[in-house]
Amino acid sequence: MTEKYAGFDKICLITCQGPLKSSLMKGIIPVLLTLCLCPTFAIADGPSADMAEPDRNLYIGLYLTQPNIRMTATGLPQSELYASGFGFGFSVGKIIFDGIGLELDADTRHFTIETNAQKNEMTNATMTVGSSWGRQFFGRIRLYGGAGIGPSFWFNRVVYEPAHMDKRTAKVDFTYQAKFGAAMLLTERFDLDLNLKLQNLGRSGSAGPDFSMVGSISLVELRLGIAYKFGI
Repeated sequence: MTEKYAGFDKICLITCQGPLKSSLMKGIIPVLLTLCLCPTFAIADGPSADMAEPDRNLYIGLYLTQPNIRMTATGLPQSELYASGFGFGFSVGKIIFDGIGLELDADTRHFTIETNAQKNEMTNATMTVGSSWGRQFFGRIRLYGGAGIGPSFWFNRVVYEPAHMDKRTAKVDFTYQAKFGAAMLLTERFDLDLNLKLQNLGRSGSAGPDFSMVGSISLVELRLGIAYKFGI
């Protein structure tokens, strides 16, 4: 072994011979190979268990709904008609980036309106496509809003009293909506979702059998349901 001094720095030059050199090389080579190959193994194995799971940005929801409509009408004793009913809803959506996403809603509703001379049984179905935006609060609650447009389908049965005449009609119109809601995290994949819809259902009510006396139809609807989030 040779020692060399340069100023205040001490540099040790080690010259190894025979069995000592061989044993050092046998110990160093596996260490160097391990240091070189560890990053490769880490990349091949993918994210570790400590890393966060990917966001679940694709979701579907099923809802029970309580719809309320207001119709303007001409040629009837009342210029405005109101009705409450029941219904079911379905939503599917995907968050694209920063809380902004695309969403499709499909809803069906049933109402009954009675006037002095007739009974109107009305079924409405809408399908809207639009966008949504939301933000997470307290780690468990997501507040959101959205808007959409699409077709509105009306199926009506009008019964005239006292003649007991029965007439059925159907019509398609245009609808647009705004929606505001809150989703609360129940489990890793399920949310409890409550939202309010404000929607224009077009001029397709059933105040008259030929729709001639119906003006605009507006809807206020409360939806309560469960949303399931898919892992992607």
